[in-house]
Amino acid sequence: MPADTGIVASLSRLGFTQYEAQAYGALVGQAALTGAEVGRRAGMPPSKVYETLGRLESRGAVLVNRSEPVRYRAVRTQRF
Repeated sequence: MPADTGIVASLSRLGFTQYEAQAYGALVGQAALTGAEVGRRAGMPPSKVYETLGRLESRGAVLVNRSEPVRYRAVRTQRF
């Protein structure tokens, strides 16, 4: 199920790319998710998920738990 379109539109206005907004929107309000789970929830092509999550990590928008499997969680702050 793709991320909420309102969240995606708001994040796009803040400078997120479409894929970044979709991935972050998929993480909001969720427990930590794997990259594959993020991709499915966001409705993103699998080839774009990990690159996008890496950019979100570098922006400080997601926290990464480098367990096996790696899991991602949205940061709930206005740092980015």
